Amino acid sequence: MIATRAAIAFGSHLAFLIMATMLDPLRLRGLNQAVYVMECLVKGKSEEHITMTLNDDRQLVKMWIFFLRHNKLIAYNGSKWLVTPRGKEQRSRL
Repeated sequence: MIATRAAIAFGSHLAFLIMATMLDPLRLRGLNQAVYVMECLVKGKSEEHITMTLNDDRQLVKMWIFFLRHNKLIAYNGSKWLVTPRGKEQRSRL
């Protein structure tokens, strides 16, 4: 019940997933990890910080960033990461 309220408060399916997995992003799988990386980048977290939360797996983080950029789900405007309209659409599907 608390996790559901938190997800509604944050307005994000990812928030629910993180709460449901006891705030452990290592338990996220597949595209949910990609959405986690996307959310972290948009919130201004560095690649190093995301790498530390994902068990120091730099290759995994780089792969998801490449995937997100290649599929035009995120864009870097020179100072920060932005979710594209296509990224918002895909995020809402997960």
